[in-house]
This record gives sequence, C-alpha cells and structure tokens, in this order.
Amino acid sequence: MNKAKVIGLTVTALAVIGGVAVYNYVRKPKKNSEGFFGADGVKSSGCRVCEGGLSNYFASNGNCRRGDSCLQTVSQYKALQGA
Repeated sequence: MNKAKVIGLTVTALAVIGGVAVYNYVRKPKKNSEGFFGADGVKSSGCRVCEGGLSNYFASNGNCRRGDSCLQTVSQYKALQGA
C-alpha cells in the first residue's frame, strides 16, 4: 500500500468513528430540569389512578406509563378516605 492510500483509509475510519459518536450523543436520553431521564415534566411518582389510552388504570408501582397523566395521587386518596 502506498502512503496516500493509508492516509485516506485512516481519515475515513476516523470520520466513521466520529459520525457514530455524534449519532450516539444525539440519541442518548438527556436530563431535564428536574434531573430525571425522559420525564415529561409531570411528576407522576406516588400516583394511584392514571389516565391513558382507552381507560383509566391503577398505578401498581406508583408511576404512570410514559405519556399518561395522573388522575389521583396517593395523598389525595388518603385525604378522601379520612374525610
């Protein structure tokens, strides 16, 4: 191999590696202002009843699925039970 071909292959390889690195950097999830990955800005932790899709459902782990909204939190449920 001559020197020009080696330099050409090296530059091409570095360009491919750089392209892959930029692509992965752009695609990776970024933290929002609250410090969470992929959060929609609505705090759904501690949710009891969620609204989404065709019907409402109980949040078994206290969190709604992504894109769904919280209809009733655990604290709201406890306040209604105590009233």
